[in-house]
Amino acid sequence: MSISFHWQVTKVITFMVIMAIIAKKTEQTAISSGNRLSKPAATEHTVLIPGSYGGLGNQLYYLCEHLMFARQGNMTLVPPTVGMRHLPGENVTVYLQDEAYDTFLDSRFLKKVVNVSLVLPNHCDNRVQHIFLGRRHGVLDLQTPRYREAAQRLIGKKPNETLNSCAKRFAEGSKLHRRFLPMSYGSNFSLVKEVASLRGSCVFLDGHSFFWKGAEGQEYLYSFMHYIEAAPRVKRLADQWKTGRLCVFHLRYDERECLPDVERMKEKVCIRRRLRTRAKDTVIWTDMEPLVNGVVTLMQQKGANVLYLALSPYVPQGTALKLKSLFAKKVKIATAVPDGLGHMLKNFVERELAIRAKVFVGDFASTWSGTLYYKRRTLSRDTQWSCALLEKCTEFAFYNNHSKLETPEWFEKHYKVRPYAHEL
Repeated sequence: MSISFHWQVTKVITFMVIMAIIAKKTEQTAISSGNRLSKPAATEHTVLIPGSYGGLGNQLYYLCEHLMFARQGNMTLVPPTVGMRHLPGENVTVYLQDEAYDTFLDSRFLKKVVNVSLVLPNHCDNRVQHIFLGRRHGVLDLQTPRYREAAQRLIGKKPNETLNSCAKRFAEGSKLHRRFLPMSYGSNFSLVKEVASLRGSCVFLDGHSFFWKGAEGQEYLYSFMHYIEAAPRVKRLADQWKTGRLCVFHLRYDERECLPDVERMKEKVCIRRRLRTRAKDTVIWTDMEPLVNGVVTLMQQKGANVLYLALSPYVPQGTALKLKSLFAKKVKIATAVPDGLGHMLKNFVERELAIRAKVFVGDFASTWSGTLYYKRRTLSRDTQWSCALLEKCTEFAFYNNHSKLETPEWFEKHYKVRPYAHEL
């Protein structure tokens, strides 16, 4: 009996010792795992970091590019900040503090199509490991806002350090890859695979040509407009306008192609007619009356009875006043979004009004109007062009399709677009 009792005690003690050893091992493993959290693991996705770009239309275009690129390679996207609007007379090389993505746009929609991180993951260590340049000449221009923004955002500017020095230090701390890609819409699945293979790395990507060629490629690229939505604050402000019978008319006035001739052409208005900017006869100067009549006639045909004038800051004040006066004789003019909201917020509210409007007349080849054309197509709404109303447009290219724009998932299933998403 005594021997049996001691045997039972020995078993209990042995069991407790074994459990203590296991617990200690488990604790050590947990601590070790916790220490490894700050390091990139082999299974982590590549973190894709876009730069910010000047001009709302350009920003949305490049956002579509990076959404598509990240989705094809199953990467994690850090949404770009929103670059501040450049106004006439400003020095565009001066760094302007960007706004967070969610200030004007809603990142919740992006999460439906890509992995999203609103902040830089810890393992980025406030820097990037790789910079990929996909532009035609592979030039790293440290003067551009997208590099200055990235440098300050990732590594921070030191006291008394110039912006150029900060951008240079940002580039020096990363491995630079030049790919010399053409600006045409070529297939670059090899680049997707290369970047996606850098598991756990933080990659800054700048370039044009990330998508497959042809009209289908253009449609697939802009199908990501389904998931680029205004932030709730922007939508609440836009709710103050009734858009059921609204027509939004956009006038861009290119600062390079229109403004040099403003004094000579005071009584006319400058509109785009060709997609190729800075080519011969890209813009035309037309009398105001035919343009006004064309817009009003379209409104009558489509059942719109209120006009909103979305004029860029580059439109001369005298031209804006004359146009408004001519339109006011024929249709009701909607109250403008107040300048007091700030130029960027006003820009986004006007964009939201143009999305919702019954009629939208865009300025051909303006990226602001172009991205609206695709966004409206996601809602089965068409777009008209001011040069088309005057029968002056050339190179319609992809802008003459008025069918509903399908979602990215539809294109991927139909054309088998995502060859690497699940391989890497």
